[in-house]
Amino acid sequence: TGSLAATYVPTAKLAFSAALGRDAGSNSSFFTYNVTPTSGPPTVLITSITGLTESSQVTDSFALGATYAATAKINVNAGLQYRRAKLVDSLGVGATTTSDERTDNLRTASFGVSYAATRNWQLGCNLVRESRSISGTAGFSYAANIAGCSAQFTLR
Repeated sequence: TGSLAATYVPTAKLAFSAALGRDAGSNSSFFTYNVTPTSGPPTVLITSITGLTESSQVTDSFALGATYAATAKINVNAGLQYRRAKLVDSLGVGATTTSDERTDNLRTASFGVSYAATRNWQLGCNLVRESRSISGTAGFSYAANIAGCSAQFTLR
């Protein structure tokens, strides 16, 4: 698990950034499930089932960005991001083990403009295109266009 980021500023108005990341993790837990009869005294135990659940995930990500100060009050930014996650879930009960593996890919492109209206007020709008594709049994693929605007007031 780790990340690496860099920024390059060739001029006072232009800046580029890049980032790489990798996150790996796993989770497991043991369980015991006691089966009791559906009729009769509830304290009678028929059988006990024990097992182990495990899940692991490895996520690799990459991002590129650029910012341009068009004027003293207007900034323009653009970015690209890619994330690939590989997920493995397994369930072991007794001598039987089942496993489910899937891959989750997310691609994002963004474009935004901000305007410093006054010393205390800043306005901005962003457009984002997001596309997700999944292989395997769980999850769903989609594509979305997202637009948002904001206003910020800062007391100085």
